[in-house]
Amino acid sequence: MQLEKIMYIRKLVVIVVLFQLNSISAQNENTSYKNSEQFKDFGKKSIQIAYEQITGLKNGALLVRLQTSERKISALKNMGKTPKEKEQALYEATQVELQQIKENKQIIRAFLQEFKFCPVYFFYAHSSDSIIKKKFKNIFLDTNLTVDPNIYLKETYFLFAEKDAVYNSSIGFPDDEQAAKITESGDIIKHVAIVVKDKFFHQLKDPFPFYVKGYDLTKYNLYIEKLNTKISSFYQEELIQNKIREALLRKKKEKAASRLLKKERKKKAKSSHNTNEN
Repeated sequence: MQLEKIMYIRKLVVIVVLFQLNSISAQNENTSYKNSEQFKDFGKKSIQIAYEQITGLKNGALLVRLQTSERKISALKNMGKTPKEKEQALYEATQVELQQIKENKQIIRAFLQEFKFCPVYFFYAHSSDSIIKKKFKNIFLDTNLTVDPNIYLKETYFLFAEKDAVYNSSIGFPDDEQAAKITESGDIIKHVAIVVKDKFFHQLKDPFPFYVKGYDLTKYNLYIEKLNTKISSFYQEELIQNKIREALLRKKKEKAASRLLKKERKKKAKSSHNTNEN
């Protein structure tokens, strides 16, 4: 009986160890998609890049990408074999389309009412490639979701925003040439109300306040108000922090120059002393 108990305990230990090893392996697999070179000096780069992004946005614009559910609507319209099934599929497609229109109008209304940090423009997801290529003609939407040729981008710097998921991103800080060829991947952390992204549609990184949690469409004004507050506060904080960083850098340079001057003086004094002795 005692032997059986010992064998049972050993089996449990083996199971626990195997489970832990599998967990570690899974964690390694989940992070293996990250390019280590892009994450080099991540902390230092993230602070500097966040400062460049927030100051750029203050003088630039936020471009909000809206979905159309085109694929889902098209698939529904092509479903059904009998007239009754086709009628039901068409009804469902219409409901999806109406719901997407309602969501898009709510997003536009929320941004126009609550986001004051910089100008905002709206466009459909199917125009993404044109915008990446900086082809802005006949792209932007009015409040009725109609393309308005009179709306054009005046600003040169812009970031994107959209309702999406936040990822444990595979992307660090590649240069523009690399970033243009990279598709962001990684484990989804959560679906959120709004995510701010760079010009390649890659999500931004801390310390930039690049997302706001939420899922209730009726509370979208609240989410955008939070986004505006977080971004505005971050801008003010970064201005102060950047002044501190510049002051510290100046002080560091002054100290380095002072040390160099002392070193040169000692060198001259020693040379003069040797000359007098001779």
